[in-house]
Amino acid sequence: MSSSSPNAADALGKASSGTKLAGGGALALLIAVFLPWVSISVKGFGGSSLSGWEAYGLGKLAALCAIVVLAALAIELFAPQTTLPFPPTLIALGAAGLGVLCVLYHVLFLGSDASGVEGLGVDVGRSWGMFVALIAAGTTAYGAFRRLSE
Repeated sequence: MSSSSPNAADALGKASSGTKLAGGGALALLIAVFLPWVSISVKGFGGSSLSGWEAYGLGKLAALCAIVVLAALAIELFAPQTTLPFPPTLIALGAAGLGVLCVLYHVLFLGSDASGVEGLGVDVGRSWGMFVALIAAGTTAYGAFRRLSE
């Protein structure tokens, strides 16, 4: 018995490389928001870390951008007849670009957020999850850009 509607495996198999990059990057960014972005150590007391979700409002915005990218790509793949105010590819590119800016801001300006505690024996620094998020956001934006030009 055959069906006229495409199933998920067929739609994903026919997706362009840009769509796969953008979707994979967005999924990785969504996961990376919950990884450690900030490491905090207090002299004599040990250390801890905070995820992008816990530490920053822009971390939450980056997660929202990843969800918007995934939703736009899903609409484009599985419901192409749906009418949106802008093309799904353009929505994905805009959200991916905003996601890159959200993460990049914290990579570049973390020191200015923590400058008030330096003399108190508190060390605040970037953690590995922030760089994973930056790579994921960049991959998402690159994939969305490739999708736009395909």
